[in-house]
Formats: sequence, C-alpha cells, structure tokens
Amino acid sequence: MMRFYLMLCLCWLSLTVSAEVVKIPYQQMTLNASLALAPQKSLKDGVVLITHGTLGSRQMEIIQTLQALLVEKGLNSLAINLSYQIDDRSAELLSCQVEHQHKHQDAVGEIGAWMQWLIGQGVDKVVLLGHSRGANQSAWYAVEHDADVIKGVVLVAPMLWREEDRATRYQSVYKIALAEVLARAKQEKMLSDVGFLQCPKVKISGESFLAYYEDEPRFHTPNLMQVLKKPQLLIIGSADKVTTGIESDVMPLVTSHAVQLVRVDGADHFFRDLYAEDVADAVADFVKGVLN
Repeated sequence: MMRFYLMLCLCWLSLTVSAEVVKIPYQQMTLNASLALAPQKSLKDGVVLITHGTLGSRQMEIIQTLQALLVEKGLNSLAINLSYQIDDRSAELLSCQVEHQHKHQDAVGEIGAWMQWLIGQGVDKVVLLGHSRGANQSAWYAVEHDADVIKGVVLVAPMLWREEDRATRYQSVYKIALAEVLARAKQEKMLSDVGFLQCPKVKISGESFLAYYEDEPRFHTPNLMQVLKKPQLLIIGSADKVTTGIESDVMPLVTSHAVQLVRVDGADHFFRDLYAEDVADAVADFVKGVLN
C-alpha cells in the first residue's frame, strides 16, 4: 500500500511542477527548454542543465519526473529540447518520418548555447545532467569546455559505443551490413529507406548517417569520463541492458574517487516509477555537494 501511495505522489509531482518555457535564438533557429525553479530559489542559486536521450524531448517521462523531484528537493533545473535541426521543435519524440539532417555532435553546440544563456542570466553554478545519449553529449561538452561555471556532471545510463557490437546489432535489426550503408553514405547526398537508430526506415542525409554511425571513440562515454576534470556522478540501473559492461569500464575511476557510482537495483534504462526517486535522491546529494 505504501508503494502505491508513493507512486501516486510521483505522478502528482510530474503533473503539477510549474515549468516555464524559455526560448533562445541559435543558428537561424529557435531553441526551447523547460525552466523549473524551486520555491524561494532563483537562478543564482545554481541550475541543473538536463539533456534528454536519443530522438527524445524535454517532456519525456524521465525528464519531467526528474525536474519535478528536483524542485521538491530545492533544486532548479533547465531541461533543454534538442532541435534536430528543426526550428522551435515541439516537445515530443522526433518522428521517424522527418527528413533527418541532424548530427550527434549538434547537441554539444546547443548545450553551449544554453550555457551562455544561463551565464547571461547571472548563473555561475551549473551541473550538467544527461540521460542516455544526452549523457554522452553532456560529457562531450564538459570535456571541450572546462569552464569554472560547470561544477559537476551527472551521467544517467550513458551511451556506450563498441564498434563491433554496433555493426552486429545493425545487421541483426535491419538485415543489412552497417559497412554497406556507411559506404553509401560516403557517396550519396541523401539515403532513403535505411534503418536509423530506433527507426526502421528513414530518409537521411549521408552526412547525418555518418555522424551517428561512423566510428568515433568519444561516442563511448567512459572514454570521455577518463579525461573529464569535473566531479562526476554515474547512475545506472541493474536491469538496464543498454549499459551492460559499463561498471568494468569505469571501475578504475570509481576506485580513484574521480567518479561516484550509484547502482539502482531493479531499474531499467528509463528509471520509471519509484526508481526515479532513487535517481533524484542521488542527484540531489551530488548537486548540493558540488554547488555548496
């Protein structure tokens, strides 16, 4: 019964958190984000900048719930909506039906644009937080921009990249060799009816396909974690198949205290229901430690 009431409480929080939609100009586009301020707090108290995962949005369940729980714990947050090269993109999952012209690395620039906006608002304490692919992109930004304003980085179920595994999975899901599609992408401006991320068939530029599938060591988030100079919190779920093997990759960093590791027993990749509370507790403890 207690578990039932806690779940109701979480649902209520996710529905009632007051978040302001903020918009900024960026490269001939408008970017949007959800800004949630805790009671009696201002931007100058610090902000958690949240980046969602693959083809997602600022209104994904995990993002909305986390923002609500952080507000309850007295923390401000800004959940950004990656554009995927769409002007003022709506806060919903990106459709497979759009013509895909975006790149994985685009997010690094957009995180930077929001960082500059926060700094312009007088913010001098930011913790970057990303989920899944967004965790990789947040870490990538922090490696390239080792600014004093960044006080820490939270990586929730971060993206991993093992080239051989990626090729095997692509072949298994889409029944065509990844190498064959990569070869086409290097020669053709636009590709049609190719498998891409969660989408069985898309129209996509060759450059965009290469940007997501050509081997890049920085796609493997532990590689970024090894060179990050900021305090780091890594949160993983014991039932998450996406991050299998990450603990062995980062254990030297955990042992040396460069990375704090929190393992949520029973949680999958999206930390639904009560598992979100465990994530929020870990994030709040970490953020309050690095901001104070």
